[in-house]
Amino acid sequence: MKPLLFTVPLVLLCAGVASAEDAAVPPGTPVALLANERVQKELKLSDKQVTAVKGLAASVNKGEAKAADALATVKKALEADQFSRLKEISYQARGDAALADEEVAAALKLTKKQKEEAAETWKDEEKKLKDFLMVARFRSAEAMKEHINNHRKKAAEKMLGVLGDEQKKQFTKMQGKAFDTSGLDR
Repeated sequence: MKPLLFTVPLVLLCAGVASAEDAAVPPGTPVALLANERVQKELKLSDKQVTAVKGLAASVNKGEAKAADALATVKKALEADQFSRLKEISYQARGDAALADEEVAAALKLTKKQKEEAAETWKDEEKKLKDFLMVARFRSAEAMKEHINNHRKKAAEKMLGVLGDEQKKQFTKMQGKAFDTSGLDR
C-alpha cells in the first residue's frame, strides 16, 4: 500500500482520520487490524507472528514508530497469503474509502477523472462533517465517533459511484471472502 494517491490530507481523510487527536493508525488499515484477535485468528497467525506485530499500531499512535515502518514489519512477519488476506479484510473494513489507496486505484485502472471525482467527493463530505461537528452536541464521545464513522461510510459509498460496472466487480473481487468487519472500523 503506497502512502500517497491524491494528496496526503485526502488519504488521511479517506482512511478515517478526523483530526490530529485521532489515531495515527487509521481504523481498518492493515497495521490497525492486526491488533484484533478475530483478524489474527482469521489469518492463522502463529504465536511468534502475533508477538512480532503486537503493539505496532500503539507504537505508531504514540509516535514511537512510523506507519510505513510498521507496515514493513507486518510484511516481513506474515506469509504472502496471510498478507494478501489481511489486505482483503482491510478493503472490506474500510469499504469504498479503500479506493484512495494507490494500489487499489492502479488495480482498478481508475482514470484521472475518476480519481478527481473521488477526491472531490471526500473533500465535500469532510467539509460537511467538519461544519456539522462545529455546532453539534453529542451525549458521549462514543456517540460522536459513531456519527463520524456513519458519515464516512455514506461518503465512501458515494465514491463507489465513480466506478464503472467492471471496476465495481473487480473491487468486490479484491475484497475476497466475506469477513465480519463489525467493530474493525473504530
